Amino acid sequence: MRMIIAEVLDIPDADIYLTEADTAVTPVDYGCFASRTTFVLGRTIYDAALALRGEILDRAAELFSLKRDGLRLEGGAIRCAEDEGVNITIRKLAHTSMQKLGRNVTAQAQFTNTTNPGVTGVHFAHVEVDTWTGFTKMLGYLAVQDIGQPINPAMCEAQIQGAVQMGCGAALREKMTIAKNGRCTESLSKYHLFLATDLPDIQVILLSDGRSGEGPFGAKSIGEVCYVPVAPAVCGAVNDALGGSLGTLPFEPDSILKYMAEERGEREE
Repeated sequence: MRMIIAEVLDIPDADIYLTEADTAVTPVDYGCFASRTTFVLGRTIYDAALALRGEILDRAAELFSLKRDGLRLEGGAIRCAEDEGVNITIRKLAHTSMQKLGRNVTAQAQFTNTTNPGVTGVHFAHVEVDTWTGFTKMLGYLAVQDIGQPINPAMCEAQIQGAVQMGCGAALREKMTIAKNGRCTESLSKYHLFLATDLPDIQVILLSDGRSGEGPFGAKSIGEVCYVPVAPAVCGAVNDALGGSLGTLPFEPDSILKYMAEERGEREE
C-alpha cells in the first residue's frame, strides 16, 4: 500500500507510515474477500492519495496566492513553473498550513467496487517418478499469471512461489488421516511437509497487459488463484509420466506403487 501512495505523491515509500487497522475506531466495513485486498483496499488508498495530492496543491496555491494549475508536485516538493522561488516540501507545507492557516492537510476516500475482474493463470510441471520407490521428484516448474499491473512484482513472484510449494505438498505428500478413535494426524513426523529443498527453480512470468479498470494502476489480484492450478499441474505430470489415471490426492509413494501393482496385475490377467 505504501508503494501506491508513494507513486501518487512522488515520494519515497520509506517516508510513509501506515498503521494497522483497528475495528474499535474504523468505520464499519463488510470486508474484502476473494484475494481482492490490493484490488479494493489498494484502490481506496489510491483514491485517498489522489485526494491528498489535490489538497496539497490547493493548500500551496492558497499559501502562495497562486493558481493551482501552475503548480506541480514532484520529488516530495511543490514547485511552480512560472515562479522558481516556489519550492516547498510537503512536510514544510503541512507545518506552514498549521502555522498560518490553522488547518491540517488531510484527505479521505471511500471505494466500493462495481466489478470483479477475472484473473487467470497457467502452470507447467516437470516431474520424475521413480517406479521402484514411488517417489516423485520435481524437476522444474513454470507459472504464468495474469494479474494486471503488479504493484510489487518481487512480492507477487514470492507469493506465487510459495503457492507452488503449498500445491506440491498437497499433490504429493501432505495427508490428514483420522484414526478409528477420532484422532487425526497430529505430528509433523507423519504429516510430511514439502520443503524448500524439495523444490526446483520456480519460474514466474507475470502478464500485465490485461489490466483492470478499477484496480490501482490497473492491478487485479493474486492470492488463491496462484495456488489452485498447482496440484492439477503436478498430478497431471505424474499421470503423464506413468501413462496412468490416478485421481486421489496426494500422489504419495505408497499410492503410486499400489497403482502400478494393480496395473501390472491387470496386464498379467
